[in-house]
Amino acid sequence: MRFEWTVSDADAGRRLDRFLLSRFRSQLDSVSSSHIQRMLRKGDVKLNGVKARPGVSLKSGDVVVAHHPVKGTRPSADQEAEAGLSPIPRYQGPPITVLYEADGFLVANKPAGVSCDHGEGGIPGLLNWVLSRYEEDAAAGKVRPAAAHRLDAGTTGAVCLGLTARALENFRSAQEEKRTRKVYWLVVWGRPLERNFELTIPLRRLAHSKRNAPKVVVAEMGEKGLSARTRFRWIAAGDECSLLQAEVLTGRTHQIRAHCKAHGLPIVGDPRYGDRARDERSGMRSFLDHQLLHVRQLELEDPSVGFEVTAPLPSEFRRALRHFRIEMVDD
Repeated sequence: MRFEWTVSDADAGRRLDRFLLSRFRSQLDSVSSSHIQRMLRKGDVKLNGVKARPGVSLKSGDVVVAHHPVKGTRPSADQEAEAGLSPIPRYQGPPITVLYEADGFLVANKPAGVSCDHGEGGIPGLLNWVLSRYEEDAAAGKVRPAAAHRLDAGTTGAVCLGLTARALENFRSAQEEKRTRKVYWLVVWGRPLERNFELTIPLRRLAHSKRNAPKVVVAEMGEKGLSARTRFRWIAAGDECSLLQAEVLTGRTHQIRAHCKAHGLPIVGDPRYGDRARDERSGMRSFLDHQLLHVRQLELEDPSVGFEVTAPLPSEFRRALRHFRIEMVDD
């Protein structure tokens, strides 16, 4: 089957392989990045009539033609519109605050219960909210939003979205070059022995995990694990809990949550890595149904398009601080 796309302003600057992956995933039931790479190697993809490298940067007006053997495609966005269908569900979730908006970036203060994609299974999606905010520009191809990094649905705080491919690539390049900084605030059961400490504990992802069970575990001696480093700082303490600051030095799935569990400081309210018995006894379940983990600060170091934002704590986080008698400076 032949596919043809003309690159819009919003996709200018995106790598060809990433462009193909996003386009095929919007029109086929399933496709993998490895399959995209095979298509490129075989010459099944042409850029302006010529075989192109996977990492080539696209320009507005470029024509991409691809031949894909898989049948049973979904209807295109235009076909859905002609049929009177909405290709993307309208956002129906808690209010979202914009923390920063410039240079193709939008930083939102994500509430709990919202996924960083289009959402599924009744969970509202952050991308649905962004697309509804830029509905006309998205329809005109001027905006192509995507999350530059991800947070779990139960984690709150600052999330950066690239509104264009160029902005998205800028942020991802900055991540690879260690020019981004993400600082979390979290409430844990117990109190650390040191005010400042760092955990270097390798993690291993499980092939299968049940609902509300850990997805990653500590890699034991002899097991193949991924290096993981998290830096912590104690901020304040209550009767049973502590407010900590955390900064991930390696980006692993559920890294902070798994490290806290391994160190004997489980995050309050965490359904996967927490202490359910203490959560239940504390009475916090009456107003909290997710982990107390919040991206407090997000920074992009760039001389021309950099930013630094601070995300206010959500109401349930502040209520938890009062509930556990944790005194801190005003938010």
